[in-house]
Amino acid sequence: MGALNALFVDSSPSTKEQVLLAQAFADVATLVIVQDVELTMSQVSDRIRSALVGRIVIEQAKGVIAFQQTLDMAAAYDLLVRTASRKRTSLTHTAERIVAKAQHRPRQV
Repeated sequence: MGALNALFVDSSPSTKEQVLLAQAFADVATLVIVQDVELTMSQVSDRIRSALVGRIVIEQAKGVIAFQQTLDMAAAYDLLVRTASRKRTSLTHTAERIVAKAQHRPRQV
């Protein structure tokens, strides 16, 4: 059907997060291409924006988990994925709940 090239400014190996983000863009592009319904540019933009917002909240949740559990970001992501799977909710929904809970938690001094 097609291909997606991911180009980076440095020669360091791709991280798991970069690969997942590229996959998310590829998934959105594929959905747009294979849908029977014609989408306007505004609708495509809205869908891409929604995917990016979801990715942002996932990154925020990873930070919360990493801080609270004293984990590196990769381990925090794995825990987030396992939590979403265990609760049978989407990754984005699970991330939103974790971030919301952290925002309402009393701060320790």
